[in-house]
Amino acid sequence: MTDYLEKLASIQALAEDGNLEQAFEECESIINSWPDNAEALHLSAYILILRGLPDKAIDRLLIAISEVPDNYVYYSTLAVAYQSCGDIPNACACYRRILNLQPNDQMALVSLADLTSVRGVKPKVLEDAKRTSTRLVGYYAANSLAYAERALEVDPGNEMAIEMDHMLNAHIKYNVIAHMDAVVPDGIGRGKPKVIYPLRVTSRIGHLIGEPYLLKCLFDPEEYDLIILTPPRDLAVSGPVYDIALAETFPVAREETGPSVPKWEQALTLWGSDCGIRTVDDRTYVLERINDLMGRVMRNVHEGKPLHKFKLNDVQREKGLDLRRKMGIPAEARIVTLYAREKGYFPTLSHHSHRNADIQSYIPAIKFLVEEGFYVIRIGDDKMHRLPDLGPQVIDAPFHPAYTQLVEPYFVSESSFMIKTLSGPDFLSMAFGIPCLLTNFYWCAHSAQIENDLCIPKKYYSHRFQRELTLSEIASEKELLFSGDVKDFTSRHIELIHNSEQEILSATMEMVSRQRGQYEGNPLYDARFQKLCRRLHEDCAKDIYSDSHLNLYGDYFGPYLAKMILSHSYCDLNPEFLW
Repeated sequence: MTDYLEKLASIQALAEDGNLEQAFEECESIINSWPDNAEALHLSAYILILRGLPDKAIDRLLIAISEVPDNYVYYSTLAVAYQSCGDIPNACACYRRILNLQPNDQMALVSLADLTSVRGVKPKVLEDAKRTSTRLVGYYAANSLAYAERALEVDPGNEMAIEMDHMLNAHIKYNVIAHMDAVVPDGIGRGKPKVIYPLRVTSRIGHLIGEPYLLKCLFDPEEYDLIILTPPRDLAVSGPVYDIALAETFPVAREETGPSVPKWEQALTLWGSDCGIRTVDDRTYVLERINDLMGRVMRNVHEGKPLHKFKLNDVQREKGLDLRRKMGIPAEARIVTLYAREKGYFPTLSHHSHRNADIQSYIPAIKFLVEEGFYVIRIGDDKMHRLPDLGPQVIDAPFHPAYTQLVEPYFVSESSFMIKTLSGPDFLSMAFGIPCLLTNFYWCAHSAQIENDLCIPKKYYSHRFQRELTLSEIASEKELLFSGDVKDFTSRHIELIHNSEQEILSATMEMVSRQRGQYEGNPLYDARFQKLCRRLHEDCAKDIYSDSHLNLYGDYFGPYLAKMILSHSYCDLNPEFLW
């Protein structure tokens, strides 16, 4: 062994003295006799990189890593090889793997800070080009800065990390913070620490209700002055929802016309720019996507922290009682709200068609609820397919002459539970703290839920295998868990099949029974589902090939964090799904 190590050391010395060809030949002689020798393979790859042949080094390094998978030095050399070939994503993945093995590795942190900024705009350019689009580089700048900040925690004197920290902070201050400050009036608020958030998309109910709700879950309105920058109220999809969502905040609405409009356009364009959450003095600037905000809130749910709940004011409740009277619903009636997404409201969003459902398949469940004494309020829009006449206890609200925009928030807030599909209005149940039965669910990591919500997923039928996939098989491709486009399914020859009438009816019966404390299910289903969800969550967090790997709130599996329950009746009807 001593002779072997001495031989490798002499070969490395030859290489470092510039005798690359001789060093490579001597290394090859060892590999010819011992093809799987990891140290020799690694050294030969190192020599190939020095010879300007990094592409030829990669296969050798992959073999070496397969022999010794936890050697972070091998990953470091592989990262250099990928980087030399211009393959930045795989170079970043190697450095992330090093951080899995050595969380405080200075070289990996600084390299990731450098490579991440290069993928957006180099730090020096960020300082010189003051007008660089934040939407373009915000994500890269924020993540690059996060790596630099971690590197400084390990070594405060690292010059490269210091330079990046200075330049990236200057970029965010000039291109982000300054634009938000420019439209925040002086003296606004109660003198508490300010949280500033741009809410640009008020034309879609999910964003209008969801983003302020998540913000309030993270920053208690009693402790913070929440300043929300918005378009004018009359541009919102729903005036009542706008008022409910922005209660307990200090909304600042953009002028329709006037000299400040250009400033407003710059401020609202910051929405979703992925710059993270930044605090400067007594002001906190929140610039994250709704999915990342959801991740933070879901972690709070998992840790048992209470969620914020929206409430109607006295005027809104009185108007709601008037709606009840006009729709013939007794004040004491038990209510279930129903929302099943159809394509009519946003027909141009054809890439969201995997969210759709067939309202006809809910009719047996509606009839069951009526028999149990519930009033069922179907919410949505008048472009949906009408329900047939199912009696006075079923209100097809979008087509009722008494309909107003208060219908959705009022009746959801009054519900025993909500039956829903994933789409904008589904946020209403979460915001009001109302339990839900989530039907026609596709496996979305970012769905809006509260603890113990019940779900029944769509079936994923594989045309390649000509059968339905199990949850483990669905989860084998992380892209499917973060999919927002129907093409993500069709490109993999996967068809999403709507829940059947029987699945929806059985799950509805189960939901009612659970609420009455009468349901006796199979605890093995819960144990198996929770185990699978935990594994999916851990896989999301550890995926070194994800650009958002460093963002602790970007890679997560919501059903695990929210402690969602998979309907036992669904498992009975689909016994192979959890296996």
